[in-house]
Amino acid sequence: MRFKKNKDIVEHVDNGERFLLNMKNGNFYALHEVSANIWNMLDETDKSYEIISMLSKQYTDVAKETLTDDINCFLKELINEELVRKI
Repeated sequence: MRFKKNKDIVEHVDNGERFLLNMKNGNFYALHEVSANIWNMLDETDKSYEIISMLSKQYTDVAKETLTDDINCFLKELINEELVRKI
């Protein structure tokens, strides 16, 4: 799958933590380390398999199937919250 960030999202980093504000619906989000990594990777690639590949190199102690399921679940949440859209 391919994804693109929603243009209505405002990002803010404070003390190393990343926050997102959806200007369209007013929802506010705080991202933990891994979710912030995925969010940042969406600037480099729009392909979920490339994100999975990059993270599997960072988290070698996590089974690739588990990592894939977790990343896909997070990406679906981003879609549901209108933070990204499928392209």
